[in-house]
Amino acid sequence: MLSVGVRKTFDAAHRLQNHSGKCCNIHGHTYAVEVMVQSLSENGEIEGGVVIDFYDFKKALDTVLSDWDHSIILEKSDKLLRLLLDSGLGVCIITMENEPTVEHMAQCLVKKLQVVCKENLLGIVSLRVYESPDCWAEVSF
Repeated sequence: MLSVGVRKTFDAAHRLQNHSGKCCNIHGHTYAVEVMVQSLSENGEIEGGVVIDFYDFKKALDTVLSDWDHSIILEKSDKLLRLLLDSGLGVCIITMENEPTVEHMAQCLVKKLQVVCKENLLGIVSLRVYESPDCWAEVSF
């Protein structure tokens, strides 16, 4: 099966409240997200010779990542969440059911992208979230 991929970056802060190391403190990363998709068309043909136009693919990924860029990503149970919400600072906050590890972020982004992909008859082959250039989590199908 023919697959194509795109890579986008975003900047965000997070903390792992139950972590025993330095990551329990608020800190930031320039995350990179790589997504590979394949066509799910019934006949296996690719329309116009492309799985999806890269412009459209990047735009779809931008839509999913736009809320995450320059945000603070916290677990819903994090005590810091209430302080930030009550502060009136207008901070952009993304909440997750679990600790905002790169592994959980990858799983969350797959769920968000699957909606977009189904609309375009695409299937996700893999999604990687890089926390740094040499550390990542991957969900693959």
